[in-house]
Amino acid sequence: MPIMAIALLVMASIAGYLAFDRSQLAESNSHFREMVKEAEVIQADLQISYDEVNERLDNMKSDNVELNALIEEQKAQLSKQKDKVNSLIWTKKAWQEAKNEIAALEEMGAKYLEEIATLKDENARLADDNVSLKQERNVLSERVARTVEENEELAAKKVELENYTSELSKERDFLSEKVDIASVVKVDDIIGTGYKVGKKGNLAKRRYAKYVDKVSICFTTDVNLVTDNEEEEFYLRIIDPLGETMAIEDLGSGVLFDAQDGTSVRYTTSGAIDYANNEQKVCMDWQPNMRWAKGTYEVEIYNKGYKAGNTQFQLK
Repeated sequence: MPIMAIALLVMASIAGYLAFDRSQLAESNSHFREMVKEAEVIQADLQISYDEVNERLDNMKSDNVELNALIEEQKAQLSKQKDKVNSLIWTKKAWQEAKNEIAALEEMGAKYLEEIATLKDENARLADDNVSLKQERNVLSERVARTVEENEELAAKKVELENYTSELSKERDFLSEKVDIASVVKVDDIIGTGYKVGKKGNLAKRRYAKYVDKVSICFTTDVNLVTDNEEEEFYLRIIDPLGETMAIEDLGSGVLFDAQDGTSVRYTTSGAIDYANNEQKVCMDWQPNMRWAKGTYEVEIYNKGYKAGNTQFQLK
């Protein structure tokens, strides 16, 4: 009897222990299931947040290569954040920290979305600005083209006007030259006479050079109704037998412009007369206070820059 009682007591103890152990195991299993369930809930929240942000980022893609590259970079950062939260959920079982990181992931996603939206608005504004700039450039290009065309037309008109003006100037010069030539008072009957001047100023004609003190050139003016000058200036040029123009500045010699060939001509003396558009007898004297050479002397008379007449005389 005592052995049997002991055996029953031992068996009862073992049964009680086993019942207690099963109770503990059941309680442990229940706690583990609750932990897994909570982890799954946190994992589901993580996936929802991650998928939502990813989808919104994908929807913001466009044909802008740089913008799309930035979105992919942001998605890669979000993926790293997701892996970090997964580690907290299943490895470290730091669920509160995991929840905090999920909130951080959502904030990160919101920040990225805001940045992308700002960039898209900026790109849109820049695109509008580019359109405006292109329109302005086109307007300016059209204006420049019109200006160039107008300038070319003006240049062509200017050349045409310059040519026309040049032709008018030539015609005016030609007509002016014709008028000048037509207004020249021609002279005829040019005669050169040598004189000996006496002590009392009386004159005696001489043909021999050694006796000549001065030469008088006399001529007759032609009738010219074109000229309207009341006074006409004549220039006398005496060329000695050696071909040199006789000239002494102190006695009134100088230089005139030959309108016929554009050269400068030295003259011996000059004088003005009152001209009434008719024939007049005119004499011009030259007394150089020097010996005259024998030979043939050339005489040229100019009026208005043109040769009005010429002749020769001799001194023996």
